Amino acid sequence: MKLRNKIFVGLGSFIALSIATLAVVVSYESRCPAPLPVEEGKPTMRAIVHRCYGTPSEALRLENIEKPVPGDGQLLIRVHATSVNPAEWYGATGQPRLVRLMNGIGAPKHPRLGFDMAGTVEAIGPNVTQFKG
Repeated sequence: MKLRNKIFVGLGSFIALSIATLAVVVSYESRCPAPLPVEEGKPTMRAIVHRCYGTPSEALRLENIEKPVPGDGQLLIRVHATSVNPAEWYGATGQPRLVRLMNGIGAPKHPRLGFDMAGTVEAIGPNVTQFKG
């Protein structure tokens, strides 16, 4: 066998093994964990969270979570209305499975969904100049 053919066979085998490994990795699904406990005395808020992948009825839950504190250049907004678009659908379902490479393998990295919303500003972080809390 010529060296060129050995290189092509080796490279082809490596690529096939890599694709098979990637398929196994992105197909992994972890179970939905229980809601995280909130320390007593801390302010809370209600939020729709997704801690696992699946259909919206399986993966999305209404939970009481600890109210976040806005960081540098961030806002805390009380949401009054939101839209549901393909970005939320793909994020919640983890489909197509390659989306999981960005959002988290097995379970989402960030439990909150949402891109479009309307609401009122509740708090502002440092260095926010265009909004008032």
